[in-house]
Amino acid sequence: MTPLSTAYVAVAAVCLIVALQHLLVALRLRKDRVHLLFAAAAMGVAGSAYFERQLYWASTAQDYRAILPWTALCIATTMVALVWFIDLHTGAVRRWLVIGETIAASLAVLLDFTVGVALSEVTGLNEVHLAWGETIHVGFGPQPPWAFVGHLAILGPAIIFLDTTVRLVRRGERRTAWVIGSSLGIYGAGLLTIPASDMAWIDLPPAHTFSFLLIVAVMSWHLSDNVV
Repeated sequence: MTPLSTAYVAVAAVCLIVALQHLLVALRLRKDRVHLLFAAAAMGVAGSAYFERQLYWASTAQDYRAILPWTALCIATTMVALVWFIDLHTGAVRRWLVIGETIAASLAVLLDFTVGVALSEVTGLNEVHLAWGETIHVGFGPQPPWAFVGHLAILGPAIIFLDTTVRLVRRGERRTAWVIGSSLGIYGAGLLTIPASDMAWIDLPPAHTFSFLLIVAVMSWHLSDNVV
């Protein structure tokens, strides 16, 4: 396997293990939905890693188009699970922002499965040569007028993470603010590379899948500490 392909497999394996751990905790603490939401977010990233690995090595435009909605579903699952996780875990999130993000992400997935949200059709594949010598395939084609729905859904978590961090600092909860601001902030920034990659502004795969590993490290420690 190539280095990037191996990295996707490693991320998927780590996230599945973490998801199982938090799922078991959620089953033991039946009223604690926080761990269940974190498990859902980790499973979403594991799915993203799997489908992105298939996406960038697709051999035809038809295969590429068929995989795109599944990557969108996994990304949306992670984003929605994370914002609800932060809402339940901190109580500092503006609920209307969480509901708005849930609606936007759900609509983006629905559009992607029906008419396409990133690309209305994939007319061909470009070969992109990465810095370390690896080659991946990136689809190109016309962007639909409703592409902004997907961009809005991707922007939503970054806004929620930033707003929640500020509200936590004002409440004096600096430790929790640091956890959210460091790990989730970097994941939010990783999400923003998705539209940049879709619009060919960067010749690299989006960083959101790999940036989630920081959340795994920081949040797993934080939640385990709370359980203890």
